[in-house]
Parts: sequence; C-alpha cells; structure tokens
Amino acid sequence: PAESSRGGLRTFAWSVGCLLLALVLAAQLVHHYRQDLARNPQAGPMLRSLYERIGRPLEPHWDLGAFELLQWGRAQEPDTPGQLRVRASLRNRADFPQPHPLLRLELENRFGAPVAAREFEPEEYLKDPAQARRLLDAGAAAEAELLIADPGQDAMGYRLDVCVRESASRLRCAQGPS
Repeated sequence: PAESSRGGLRTFAWSVGCLLLALVLAAQLVHHYRQDLARNPQAGPMLRSLYERIGRPLEPHWDLGAFELLQWGRAQEPDTPGQLRVRASLRNRADFPQPHPLLRLELENRFGAPVAAREFEPEEYLKDPAQARRLLDAGAAAEAELLIADPGQDAMGYRLDVCVRESASRLRCAQGPS
C-alpha cells in the first residue's frame, strides 16, 4: 500500500508539473505573438487590458497604409462665421479590424508650406463619439467631420493624414513622421 500511494503521488506530481510547463509554454507563445494577437477582435481587448494592468501596454502594429482617406472638401459655415468644416471619408482596407486613427489636419499656404496643424481624436471627428472606442472592421467606412476656426487668408489648402499615438508625445502617421 505504501508503494502504491507513493506511485500515485509521483504520477500526480508529474501531471501537475507537465500542466505547469504547458501553461508556461502557452504564456510564452502568447507573449511572443502578442502584437499580432492584440489585433484580434476576440482576444485583443482582453490581452491589451492584461498587459496594461502589468504596466506594459501593447501597441499593436496597425497598418496605417491600409486606411483610405477620401477628402470631400472644406466649406465655410454660414451659420457660424469664422469657422471651416472639413469633411472626409475613412475606409479600413486592412484584412483585420483597426482602431479609428487620429486625423492630422495640416493647413498650407499657397506655396504648400504648413501654416498650422492639429490632430483630431476620433471622438472629435465622428458623428457618434461612442463609436470611437470600437474597432473599425475590415472594409468598413466612417465619415469624418472636422470643425476648425477659419485661419484666414494665409491658409490656401489643406492636407489630411491618419496617425496613431505611439507614446504620449509621439505620433506615427501614414505620410511620415509628425
């Protein structure tokens, strides 16, 4: 009886050890592929939340080049003089859902030199600010509407770009560094 209980204890210890090693291997695989998994619509939010709790927030490799930005133009607001409304359409051409990007609006003079620039958060340009926290599905589109103070005669044109925040002080934009 003593040998059989010792044998059962060994089997139990080996089983627990194997289970722990399998969990460690699974954790290593998740950590290795964390950036790709963070883009997954089902696992991504949970994984990003977990890494944020341990003080290592994830910044998945979002594909800014997959955003199609169609500029519809700008117009002065007749009911609010001194303001301009810039409208655009944003489509996610990636094979995976992505967060709504920041929109960088750059006003240019007649020579194409920048006069002013500002980044707009999704809550600021989406008609329904509640959509800003949701991912933009693959192939889905959203309308953007930016309301700005009229810069006057100095600004003759404008340019829009899509960006993501890489840190509190640094943006990564599709058309180059910011």
